[in-house]
Amino acid sequence: MAHAPKPPGSASPAAPATPAGAAGGDRPSRPALSTLRALVVDDEENIRALLARLLEQAGLQRIEAIADGRSAIEAVKAERVDLMLLDLAMPGATGEEVARETLERWPDATIIVITGHGTIDSAVDLMKAGVFDFLRKPFEFRTLRATLAKALEKIGSPELRGPRESRVGRFVVVAEIASGGMGTVYRARDPGTGETVAVKVLHMVRPDPEHIVRFQVEGMSIARLRHPNIVSVRDTGLHDGKPYLAMEYIEGVSLGELIYGNRLSFRRGLDLLAIVGDAVEHAHQQGVLHRDLKPSNVLVDTAGIPHVIDFGLAKFLHASLKLTRTDLVLGTFGYLAPERLLGTDVDEGVDVYSLGAILYEMLTHRLPYERENDPEGMPVFSEPAVPPSRWNPVVPPALDQLTLRAIAVARPDRHPRAADFAADVRRFLKEQEPPA
Repeated sequence: MAHAPKPPGSASPAAPATPAGAAGGDRPSRPALSTLRALVVDDEENIRALLARLLEQAGLQRIEAIADGRSAIEAVKAERVDLMLLDLAMPGATGEEVARETLERWPDATIIVITGHGTIDSAVDLMKAGVFDFLRKPFEFRTLRATLAKALEKIGSPELRGPRESRVGRFVVVAEIASGGMGTVYRARDPGTGETVAVKVLHMVRPDPEHIVRFQVEGMSIARLRHPNIVSVRDTGLHDGKPYLAMEYIEGVSLGELIYGNRLSFRRGLDLLAIVGDAVEHAHQQGVLHRDLKPSNVLVDTAGIPHVIDFGLAKFLHASLKLTRTDLVLGTFGYLAPERLLGTDVDEGVDVYSLGAILYEMLTHRLPYERENDPEGMPVFSEPAVPPSRWNPVVPPALDQLTLRAIAVARPDRHPRAADFAADVRRFLKEQEPPA
C-alpha cells in the first residue's frame, strides 16, 4: 500500500502484542533472578539504598547503584541490563537519555522510571517508547513494592519456572507469547485433547475483586460469540488466585504488523477491514461491544484470514453489571470514540469509530486527531479530522468520505452499525479500483 512519508515526531507503535497467538519463535527460558543484572540510578543516596535493599530481598544479587546519568549510560554500554530503576531528574545525563539508550541497546530491559514534579510528561512519553512502569516521589511504600513485584514477575516468571507450577488450570504452559497492560499470554497445551491454546493470565499483585469480575465478564462475553473471524474461548477460571482465559490459538501476525511493514495493498487492507466489520457486527447482535478495537487486536492467520481478538474491554449492552470506574484508562486513546473519552452513553458507534480509526491509520500511518492532544495525550476533537488524502495523496475522494464518516465526532454522523461500515467498504471496492 502506498503511503505518504511518516511526519517527523509521529509515533510508530512497538511490535503489537497478539494475545490469541503470535508470530515468530518462542522466547527462550529466562534465567534465575540471582543472575539478572539490575541498575539502581538515582542521585539520592537514601533512595538508592532503599531500592537496592528491596531488590536484594527479592533475590537479586547483581545490583549496581549509580548516582549520575553519565555513569549510568556507561554501565548500560558495558553489559546487558535486565532491570533498571531510574530517576528521571539526574545530573550528568537526563533519565530520559539513559532510558532511551538502554532501550536502544537492550530492548528487552525492564525499566521503571521514577518521577517527581515536572517529569511526569517525560514518563508518559517513555511508557509509549517501551518503559515498563513509573513511580512518583515521594514513594507510597505499598505501591513501590507492588510495582517491583510486577516487574520481577515479568522478568523471572517465577510462577511458571518450577515443574510443579507449569500449569494454568488444566493447561500445560509451553511458552510466553506476549505481555500487555492487563495480562500475560502463554502458549499452552490442553492435555485432555492435545490442542494448543492461548492462555491469558491477568496481571495482579493482589487479587482485586473488580479486576476479577472484569476478566470473568471478558470470558463470558467471548464465549457467547460463535463466528469464524472471532477467536473462540475454551475455558475460564482462577489459578493461584489469578483469573485466566484459555482461547483458540491463532498462528499469525497482527494487522498492525502488516500495516507498518507495508505488506498490504489498498484492496487487501480494505478486504480485511470489511471482514472485521462483519465480525464486530456479529458481536453487536449478541449484545457485546468490543470497546478496544485497534490493529494489534486483529490477528491475521497464516491463511490470510483475520480474527478479532482480546475482548478485554467488552461490555454487555443489555447487562445490569456496571464496570465503569477504570473504563477510560483501560482503552487506547487514539482509537476511542469521543463519547468513550467523555464517559457518556455508548452504543455500537464506539466500535464503528474504532474501525474508522484503523482505516485512517491504514491509509496514512497516522491516527485521526493526533495533531491535537491534551496534556495527558488524549485527543481533542475541536474540529473535523484532516482527510486521509492530505497525508497520502493517492487516497481517492470517495475513500476520504467513507473514512471521515466513520470517525465523525457526532455519533449520528457515523455509520449506524458496523455492518453499514463493512457494506460501504465493499461498495467502494466494487465501484472504484483502489490505488495499488
